[in-house]
Amino acid sequence: MQDQQQSRATIDLGSVYEELKKAARRYGILDIEEDLELYLGDPRQLITPIVFGGTFERYAHWTFGKRAEQHEQAFGLTRPYRYPDIFIPSRPNRAFLAKHMARSFQVAALARFIAYMDFCDRNINWWKVDYTGVWHEVQEHAHFVSSLLNDSNIDPTLVTETLTAAHAIAPQSGHTTVRSGESSDLLKEIAAKSDALEDWQRELLLMVRKEWLWFLPEVETGLMMRGWAAFWQNRLLREVKLPKSMFVRCMVDLSNTLGTPLLGQVNTILLAFKIFEHLHQDHSDRVIHEIVAKENDASFVEKYLTQDVAIECGLFSWGHDEEDGKKITVKELSTDSGWEKVRDIIVRGLSSNAFPAFQFIDSRNPAVYKDGIKELRGFLLVQNFEGRSLDDEQTKGTGEHIAWLTKEPVYVLTVLADSADMRYTSCGLEYQDKYKEKEQEGD
Repeated sequence: MQDQQQSRATIDLGSVYEELKKAARRYGILDIEEDLELYLGDPRQLITPIVFGGTFERYAHWTFGKRAEQHEQAFGLTRPYRYPDIFIPSRPNRAFLAKHMARSFQVAALARFIAYMDFCDRNINWWKVDYTGVWHEVQEHAHFVSSLLNDSNIDPTLVTETLTAAHAIAPQSGHTTVRSGESSDLLKEIAAKSDALEDWQRELLLMVRKEWLWFLPEVETGLMMRGWAAFWQNRLLREVKLPKSMFVRCMVDLSNTLGTPLLGQVNTILLAFKIFEHLHQDHSDRVIHEIVAKENDASFVEKYLTQDVAIECGLFSWGHDEEDGKKITVKELSTDSGWEKVRDIIVRGLSSNAFPAFQFIDSRNPAVYKDGIKELRGFLLVQNFEGRSLDDEQTKGTGEHIAWLTKEPVYVLTVLADSADMRYTSCGLEYQDKYKEKEQEGD
């Protein structure tokens, strides 16, 4: 304890940060002047920016309250440092640190922040989003929602339900699935094609879509980004003059980050860290920088995860026994030829591959989609099949949200992985009556 207090008194974060930046530039990273707004606070004071994605103000919605409750519970556990540092890429970048943490942890976090800034400036997925003025836009969104909630002509419940539906659909918006190359942008399509939406609802959908796109690069590259941070934390801290005890604690922090996950799970930070380590053994920093610049998580793992890395990380696949469905068995091991199947399973859950892509087809008048299925009037949501079945409950939920927004029947057409047969889930059938009336009038 006395050693920690002495370290806190003698180690100035600002000076260490400058030393880390100099070391980084010697290695050819962080070669531009990046601004970093660093906030130190009590963990409970950091709940708001953590929940709100790095800003201190955002529109009211129950999902944020739910996240806040989860974080409050986490901070109340015996390990209050469970969420001690947060980095938010923007212009300028923002970082949040728990001030009560040991100085060694804060120093290690600074090394990661430098790597995060370099990654976001280097990787092409982050170039697609303009973060200039993002905090001002977030505030404008908050004010817009507040104005709706305070408008006596608008039911506030309708506002919150519209936001809830938009949040549920957002992951199927604005991305291209890596393997199939199919794009999916449901919020944009609904806003453009639905006649039932009020103008303010349409604006809400596009607002949620825009905020989702701000976070999409994190979805695409989160594994690489954290692995890059761990890789450079390991290298940069060796270049800075620190007390031996503090350096050891920094390395212990890194070791804990790269620790063994729970059985059946993958420590994605360890996986990316090991891939970068192996690349560093065989290639120059310039080549690694080029790889970082052009890949996302899925393509990075697919191209550069080798059998040696898979063995080091202890990767394997598991599933239910074919004869006894309740029994869990190991399917593939990294030590044999099945390691590529293990790699492919991991890739299917990375980047935009984690979200199914859909075609949004307007079949209200006339019905346009047949293909062995009776004519369906309304909106069709057709899965771009990539070899996996979708969860029935989540599929139904997505369809119901779209039906509620559009006031149209929605038919979600999916494919069964085992048989490749197509099936459809009907949602919003209470809106079918208007088509029955039209058919009767035609008769």
